[in-house]
Amino acid sequence: MPKSSKTDLLLETLISEFKSLKETLVNKRETVVVAKEPIREIPPDPEKNIVPIPVYPVPLEYNKLVNDILNKSFGVRITPRSDAPLLEFSIIVPDKYSNMPPAQREVMKEDIRPKVITMAEGVNGVKDWCERVYKNFNPEIQAMIVADRNG
Repeated sequence: MPKSSKTDLLLETLISEFKSLKETLVNKRETVVVAKEPIREIPPDPEKNIVPIPVYPVPLEYNKLVNDILNKSFGVRITPRSDAPLLEFSIIVPDKYSNMPPAQREVMKEDIRPKVITMAEGVNGVKDWCERVYKNFNPEIQAMIVADRNG
């Protein structure tokens, strides 16, 4: 019978600890302060939500390809990837050549044509992308691009 009394004592101790814990939890729930006024949302500040895009130097060969295939009006932005030997090569299309709908322009602010290029592709990847962007324009805009390139 000694085992039984030891077990009973352990069981009583556990029960009393659980009761104490339950009382503590009930008291904590009652002390939670509930706001009487609804929480109002603070409107986002558009000036603070803008994340600046880091500017990386563009190799001269890349600029030369853009100028030769498109023209000097087109901008270039590159962003190297830190996790892989890749870079995001973006061609920024001037407003006069852009075929972006006004609603999209309002959201995007500029016509950007990005492509992820491997470092191994390098100049060849940039050349292919410039040619693809050029071919994407309709014939009238292509003619304007060529005229501005030569003129």
